[in-house]
Amino acid sequence: MSADSLQNPITLTLKGQNGHAPLLEFLNACGAMRNCLKHVERCLFGDEESDEYDIADLRSSSAEVDIAPPNGSTRYPEIRQTFVGSVNNLQSGAPVDSRLDYAALRSFHQFCSPITRNAFLAVGGTVLTVSYIETIDKLLEPIHKSRGSVTGRLETISVHGQNSFVLYPSSRGEEITCVFLDKKLLPRVLAAVEKRLTVYGTLHFSLGRAYPTRVDVDDFDEHPPVDQLPSMLDLRGTITLNGPSEEIVRAIRNEWQ
Repeated sequence: MSADSLQNPITLTLKGQNGHAPLLEFLNACGAMRNCLKHVERCLFGDEESDEYDIADLRSSSAEVDIAPPNGSTRYPEIRQTFVGSVNNLQSGAPVDSRLDYAALRSFHQFCSPITRNAFLAVGGTVLTVSYIETIDKLLEPIHKSRGSVTGRLETISVHGQNSFVLYPSSRGEEITCVFLDKKLLPRVLAAVEKRLTVYGTLHFSLGRAYPTRVDVDDFDEHPPVDQLPSMLDLRGTITLNGPSEEIVRAIRNEWQ
């Protein structure tokens, strides 16, 4: 393990009300830390590959663990600085790094579970309280809504509690939860898995997000596969060229208008 990693691990500490750490909460907190670090790395470096992390130290006197990457990680100093700084800013209510997208912020929300159960949780030296929950809930909460449409690829469906599916637009790291109340849409949704859709309905936007975080779906259109779309060669011969090209273009423009 690199000297920099050993000198600067990220510490996570969890204690319950009785002084002991609930095992499930500790496992969830470690999982949240791993997810956050991976999302931070993706937002900073723009790829899906990421370092795995090792336990650098584990104290038996309490549920306290030091996390660091394996030897040779050149990305770790910036990842650590962004991660630790983001946790501190979420706790204090300060602005977070603008490079963190909605999916990354949502991964930080996973630390809220122990806090709601009145456990002591410290991440990267910052003790998390209800202020942390209030800040991140505000960032993730939709701030306005409008009627419109959005296009993406359908990859995940859920019928637990409410019928919904997840749409992935072209931008990396973005995902949109699409809720549909009309059960008649379910067969069409099931048939549209892994296909591109344009979804119509009420779009809910959160702070600083280019894409909606949720859509209340009224209807959707399914796009044909890319290999079935017409090519430029397929369009050859569809326009009769009688006369100068300027007049042909002018006539087509007039038809469009």
